Amino acid sequence: MATTGKLPMRQLGKNGPLVPRIGLGLMGLSSAHGVPKPDEERLAFLDKAYEMGETFWDTGKFKFLCSLSPPPDMYHDSEDLLGKWFAANPEKRGHIFLATKFGYRRTAAGEHSIDTSAGYCAEALERSLARLGVAYVADPRHGALLATARELGVAVVAYSPLGKGLLGGAIRSVADVSRPGDLRARFAPRFAEENIAANVALVDKLTEIAARKGVTTAQLALAWLLAQGDDIFPIPGTRTPERLAENLAALHVTLTGEEEKAIRQLADKVAGSRLGGILTEYYFGDSPQLDS
Repeated sequence: MATTGKLPMRQLGKNGPLVPRIGLGLMGLSSAHGVPKPDEERLAFLDKAYEMGETFWDTGKFKFLCSLSPPPDMYHDSEDLLGKWFAANPEKRGHIFLATKFGYRRTAAGEHSIDTSAGYCAEALERSLARLGVAYVADPRHGALLATARELGVAVVAYSPLGKGLLGGAIRSVADVSRPGDLRARFAPRFAEENIAANVALVDKLTEIAARKGVTTAQLALAWLLAQGDDIFPIPGTRTPERLAENLAALHVTLTGEEEKAIRQLADKVAGSRLGGILTEYYFGDSPQLDS
């Protein structure tokens, strides 16, 4: 196992760089799971993540629900926030593997579409670089199916590996995801009234397995993902150093074959899809033909 600093590292795909085995998803730091914290607290969190050796950061563009032009992509003010951090820490840019996204477009009139064309990729990337205040990002990402990715030697970055917070154990009802700024009850059917009780019951069973191992439910879930292959890189999001430390401790959790099987059986029983409403368009998207 290759290591740099405090965290185990793996190669991100056949020809990719070495990155921490667990990355850091930054959506929750800016949007979707409630009102963002003040910049001072969020920048301090990024400082702490860097100190811990967490240098694989996954972000996205501007507000999901807004009416600005040019039409935005994702993640509220995430890129602006990172731009402030990089401006304050220019010497650290070379140590951060930074990924961002593009594809979701929303007009001032409220119309939305998925655009993965080469032209829009270039346009979105130019905006990202300007807002981040950096000269490059590692990867304006597209999704891929696991079998195809492995055939091509492409690593898989697993977003929302903790079920948008459900596997943290604190969510017990729809009320827990209905705060101002929290979009989960609106756009994630797994949190809907008709599904959440069944899913909380599954989390409780996972918690029983975790308790027997002396780990948290989140650590168990991340360890299960890590056990599926060295080409899978979870990027759990969090807002606190304590949770980040908890997530990274999953790197040292080993599962037995029986435990892996038991967790898979529970995962197959999850009620409701990952995304709903207009976001179902994210499930699959055809890559545009490249110019010859």
